[in-house]
Amino acid sequence: MNSLFKEKNIIMKLVSALLSGVLFSLFVSCANMGAGPQGGPKDMMPPSYVKSQPARSQVKVRPERVEIVFDEYVEMRDGQNVVVSPPFDVQPDIKAVGKKVIVDFKDTLKSNTTYVIDFANSIVDYREGNPLRNYYFEFSTGNEIDSFTIAGNVVDAQTLVPMEGVLVGAYTEWTDTTFTGKVLEHVAKTDANGRFLLRGLKERPYRIVALEDGNSNFKYDCPGEYYGLLDTVVTPHKRMVERCDTTFRQVNRDSLLGKDNIDTTVDTLVIDTVKCRMSPCYYPDSLELVVSQRYMPVQEFVKGERKSDYLFTLYFNNSEPKLPSLKLLEQNSDSVWYVLEASVTTDTLTYYLTDSMLVNNDTLSLEMTYDAIMDSTEEMKPQTDTLTLVYKRPKKSKKEADVPKLKVDMSGAVEIAKKPVVKFDKPVSDFEPSMLLVYAKDDTTRKAIPFTVSAKEGKKEFIMDGNWESGKSYVVKADSGVIHNIYGHPNDSLNLRFRMKTVDEYSNFKLTLENRPSGTLFMELIQNDKVEYRTKLDAGQTVVVFKNLKPGTYAVSLWKDENANDKWDSGDFKLGHKPEEVWFYHKAMTMNAGWDYDEVWSVGDRPKYKQRPSSTYTSKRKK
Repeated sequence: MNSLFKEKNIIMKLVSALLSGVLFSLFVSCANMGAGPQGGPKDMMPPSYVKSQPARSQVKVRPERVEIVFDEYVEMRDGQNVVVSPPFDVQPDIKAVGKKVIVDFKDTLKSNTTYVIDFANSIVDYREGNPLRNYYFEFSTGNEIDSFTIAGNVVDAQTLVPMEGVLVGAYTEWTDTTFTGKVLEHVAKTDANGRFLLRGLKERPYRIVALEDGNSNFKYDCPGEYYGLLDTVVTPHKRMVERCDTTFRQVNRDSLLGKDNIDTTVDTLVIDTVKCRMSPCYYPDSLELVVSQRYMPVQEFVKGERKSDYLFTLYFNNSEPKLPSLKLLEQNSDSVWYVLEASVTTDTLTYYLTDSMLVNNDTLSLEMTYDAIMDSTEEMKPQTDTLTLVYKRPKKSKKEADVPKLKVDMSGAVEIAKKPVVKFDKPVSDFEPSMLLVYAKDDTTRKAIPFTVSAKEGKKEFIMDGNWESGKSYVVKADSGVIHNIYGHPNDSLNLRFRMKTVDEYSNFKLTLENRPSGTLFMELIQNDKVEYRTKLDAGQTVVVFKNLKPGTYAVSLWKDENANDKWDSGDFKLGHKPEEVWFYHKAMTMNAGWDYDEVWSVGDRPKYKQRPSSTYTSKRKK
């Protein structure tokens, strides 16, 4: 009886264990549902070179095609970054096919020349897109590979932002016409950090240039292209440097301490061997080139458009120092028929029509005469264009008001040392201080505060000049229908507010200059690629103070005004002028409200490409 009971008990335990195992496996299976088959770790390795025809670094070859084989399928990404040096008149055809990268030459190869195909990061594996970084292929039509290199960085001359995608070239001979008339003899392209590496050079003198090659002909022949020249002749050279590789081995920590009771855990690394060898280092490796556009008073008309019945806009590609003259065609209008609103840079001109006949006419025909560069002599000559501007009227909604209203606005917070501004959406014909009632917000008696107004150009904005108190808020009221724009549209009743900011909402910044450059200097605080504050330094001034700065992060620049025209000037290759020199403080200055900042700047204490903090510009300057 007992034996039977024991057998049943054993059977029940086995069944229970079996059921538990089944339930556990089901639980695990359910927990992993959706995960699917696991394919192992993600491939993070770039393609690897297997072989090529011709062989890499082979000499005495003149191939019509180069085929490079890799260990996996590849594709070309950003193929425009591939550079062949020396450049050809007819560029080679470069493509990826399966596991190969194929380069077909369309032009004759030179004798006794080392050719370098710099792929940069353009070769990637097909599945994951892992790039083969900084890859290049070389061969020589002569008896040896020219192995010397020159490296450095390229920055924008005014902003010191790294220039990506700029060609850097070398010439063995130099005259006044070399840069504009002769193709670059050797060439490389800057990467995302503005870094370049010229390969395939001999140990001989070179003139180094930088070029934003807009028309892809490897020479400077377009006035709008960015360019830079290195004044000195550079001879590449090498120096043998001892390089040491260290290998390590793992040992038990207790054994190092001389303990008898040795723990079996291995947890300490010690030097095993140090192997040293002599390796070549190539110089120069830190050249600096600054690039700028040659200033030319080029003026071109871009387009004209009429977005509304009451205005039209003319767009130019550059600032318009001399405003164009306009003459109506077909319509007769002897009086002034527009109010002009020009942008700050005067490259955008908006004309508000004042003649109701013109407003009601859907088509405007006019003749525009402006100064432009017409030929290679670079002389300003008058250009006359005939414009036809058409406005397509939308269908009116039943709910649309019969009489449009004049819209009025003003900034809610007024910066210190500024004055409140009333802004209208269209030019106004009648606006006087008596039309507004202005009183302090905390004044329950609504005592009127006297003020005057002065119109900005275009009569859309009016500056209110009064005895405004710091930190106080004000209310601006007006009855409806007291103000009209040039089309007779009245205002609705106004209830606007503005507040005068206090000094506690700003920062103060003191900067002491060491190694102050000589000459006339300007200092600027730049935010979001815009100059927010500028000051001119007195002769010999070494301490600069900015007061009442708006909170935010600023880049600090200093530049030399060589020609004393109070503006930064770019280089001019034709006249032999260099761009005016610029320096940046290496710190990004983050200003917090109510704080004072005191810094010391040793001007020029680091290379140009290391001066400007990367956090102070939105992106690297691309061509």
